[in-house]
Amino acid sequence: MTDYKKTRFKTDVLVIGAGMAGWFAADKAVAAGARVILTDKGYIGKVGQSCYARDLFVCNPEWGDDADSIIRQVTEAGEYVNNRYWTKRVIDESYDRFLDMVSWGIGFAKNEDGSFKRDPMVGNIPVLILSGSGMESHPYNETTGYAARKHMEEIGVDLLDRVMIAELLIEDGQVKGAVGFRVDKEEIIIIDASAVVLCTGGCGLRPVGYSCVATSTGDGERMAFEAGAPLVGKEYPQPMRSSVENPAILGGRGLEKGNGIVPNSAFAIVANKFWKQGGEAFKPHEGKKAAYPFAYLDLELEVHAGRGPVTTEINGDEYHVVSGGALGMSVRKADGVWPDDENCGTGIPGLYAAGDALGTMQNGALYMLCGASIGGCAVTGAIAGKAAAREVLTAGNPVSEETVNNVVAKVIAPACAASGYSPRWAIQMLQNTMSPYFISYVKEGSRLEGALSYVKFIREHIIPMLRAENVHELRLTHEANSMALSCEVRLKSALFRQESRGMHFREDFPYRDDENWLCWTRVENIDGEVTPVKFDIPDEWKPDKSLSYEEKYTYRYPGEEEWINGYREN
Repeated sequence: MTDYKKTRFKTDVLVIGAGMAGWFAADKAVAAGARVILTDKGYIGKVGQSCYARDLFVCNPEWGDDADSIIRQVTEAGEYVNNRYWTKRVIDESYDRFLDMVSWGIGFAKNEDGSFKRDPMVGNIPVLILSGSGMESHPYNETTGYAARKHMEEIGVDLLDRVMIAELLIEDGQVKGAVGFRVDKEEIIIIDASAVVLCTGGCGLRPVGYSCVATSTGDGERMAFEAGAPLVGKEYPQPMRSSVENPAILGGRGLEKGNGIVPNSAFAIVANKFWKQGGEAFKPHEGKKAAYPFAYLDLELEVHAGRGPVTTEINGDEYHVVSGGALGMSVRKADGVWPDDENCGTGIPGLYAAGDALGTMQNGALYMLCGASIGGCAVTGAIAGKAAAREVLTAGNPVSEETVNNVVAKVIAPACAASGYSPRWAIQMLQNTMSPYFISYVKEGSRLEGALSYVKFIREHIIPMLRAENVHELRLTHEANSMALSCEVRLKSALFRQESRGMHFREDFPYRDDENWLCWTRVENIDGEVTPVKFDIPDEWKPDKSLSYEEKYTYRYPGEEEWINGYREN
């Protein structure tokens, strides 16, 4: 397996990952005069989460939208740990990115009078509906990806399909390209570039019930972290819903049962049913309706309280609903590479990140601003692409052959191993460790410590001895490496934050602790160790000190009322 063909490319800007962020990074880099190569592990236009998307958040004052009101809603629902700079920037630039998409030929649903159709979502903040989305004729929005690919071809972006980038080329502290391989044949790909933009998505542990994150395995954040860039926000998980009857289909979307298609809003229906039943694990404070993203956590708390299985009735048919489908995924934009500046820089010269690979914390501790996931990808992708194109002017000497050869050897090492562990088995061990609801969603210190010990053993002992028998397994070895790091960062972040906030629930700390934890969890690579540290939120972004605890937080965790009463007595 050591006789892989080697093919070398040279470009100005390399964009890794061809979802919404990657499309915009490539588009804006080309517009700035740069040559661009866009790569993806799959076929560009049919991979990533953007092809699945239904909603696009757009703020346009001419449509009556109030940016300040939306920011306030996101800040309160996100429990004050959103990065208000990025919240505002995504809102302010969303309309321009929408116009770009229209110019590319991406379709949006329209009303009979020809105006764009808008659908009020959480907080009655309206979103645009992508044409051909799961709300219409089929479960995945192929039209978006096809239009984007055609646009990339028209503007002269060089597309490399089915290429997994596994390692960065770094010399003299500067990123100078990357090394990967084709996932469908034995060929090493070497790309010399003056700047690299990571648009590799967040991290999912190849879950069955949320297939569109199966290729988002944390590869970009792992490469950036190993280069010295911090990460952020791994303590806020984003489970999704599925059904016992059809666990591999997200939310039952597209399943014809009874008289119609099962709606994508099944989880909201479940939440409303919970609230009407008045279960203690999910009862909103003083009868107020909680932000509906908590419905994901409510599913887990119901089971934890012994009230499972959870059922809901849709079109006369009863479903057993389960959560946890997005195993390993965080609240959108709440994990990823720490944004070192306002240009999506990582702090590593020549390296940028965008989309779900960039931890902007635009939504805070839960995903309240629906449609802002791909909106944030579009905005940050455009910013990173422009900045990466400017990097071309300051690029240093080309990377040395010694560095290239060393990185190639590292990439291909599992294929050269005579013996070792199966990457499929290693990935299954990670999934088995992280998938229980009482590890990833309903957390407690001793359980997290146990899982962390197991994951660290996998990272330190199993991952270095993985063996690949073919190119598919070579891909899996590198994905397992990335996922193992993500699991360690996630567990350490959850242990570090000794409070509950948003989608982060600790049974042993079932309350918000503003005095100690109104901060972000930045995870740094200190002497090779995964090390969480606090990073303070600016005082002007913190809630009004005159507000009571109940006024700031209306949702109640199990055990929180007891803590509040005890806190007041002391």
